Amino acid sequence: MSKIRKEKRFLQRNFEAFVEFNTAKVVDIFNDSFRDCGKDDPETYDEMKKDIIALMTEEVSLHANVTSDALQRTHTLIMGAKRASSHYQKEAEKCTFGVETCEEARERAAVVLIEERKLTALWMRRAREHGWEDEMNDNL
Repeated sequence: MSKIRKEKRFLQRNFEAFVEFNTAKVVDIFNDSFRDCGKDDPETYDEMKKDIIALMTEEVSLHANVTSDALQRTHTLIMGAKRASSHYQKEAEKCTFGVETCEEARERAAVVLIEERKLTALWMRRAREHGWEDEMNDNL
């Protein structure tokens, strides 16, 4: 094994031992320091009798509950957003279909209008050939 790896392992083991030792010291100091705190208030006294591990476990449990609630709310919001998105997507598809239908009808109407104008021009030309004079001829 290389020298660097050995030093790394040595430092890691010593650090873990240091952390365990200091954590144990902190727990003992914490437990000893607050043992008599709140003797007159039963609720506070019961809370202070708990050791730090129990308090930390309770804190983690509370965080887990809060996180779970937040996750559930987020999930509910996401589902609502998905439903709304789906609804708006369907409405957009209906609108797109309506626009396409309207555009097709407009194009057909434009073709029919052009044919009507051609037919009108033909009949106007024939009528003039037969001597008909229109006062509104200039408007067409």
